Amino acid sequence: MECWCYPITVNQYGFLFEKGVVNSQYSMFFNGDGIFYFRTMGISPQDLTFSSATYITENAWNHIVCTYGSGTKTVYINGVQRYQQTGLTGTIPTGNINQYIGKYGDAVINYPFNGRIGESRVYNIALSAAQVLQNYNATKGRFGL
Repeated sequence: MECWCYPITVNQYGFLFEKGVVNSQYSMFFNGDGIFYFRTMGISPQDLTFSSATYITENAWNHIVCTYGSGTKTVYINGVQRYQQTGLTGTIPTGNINQYIGKYGDAVINYPFNGRIGESRVYNIALSAAQVLQNYNATKGRFGL
C-alpha cells in the first residue's frame, strides 16, 4: 500500500486505506493514541505499530508505503525505511471486494481520516526500497517537496 497523506493530527482514529471486509485483509491507519498501524490479517503478528509523531508530520504531506513479502513487513516514510518486522509467517487473505480510501469499512463506525489524501495505490507485489524511493522522488514535486 502506498499513499500521500496530509494529517491534521496523528492523534486520530483515521484510516488511510482498508482492503476487505472489516479487519479481514490489510489496512493502514492511525489509532487515536498517536500510534500508526500497518495491519495484515493472516500474518503473525498481524500488526506492525509505531509512534506516529516519530516520523509522520502533522499539517504536511507525508509519503507512506507499507509492504509485506517473504516474511517481512516494512514501512517507509518519505522514501526512507523506518520500521521493519522479519520472520513473519502466514498469508494475507485477498479478494476483489471492499476497498476503502480514507475510512474504515464499517458502515456505522467508519473512522474517517482527518486530513487530505493526495494519492493512494495498492500493488500485488512488495515494492523494493529502490522502487519506494523512485516513487517518492517521482511524485514529491506534486506535494511541494
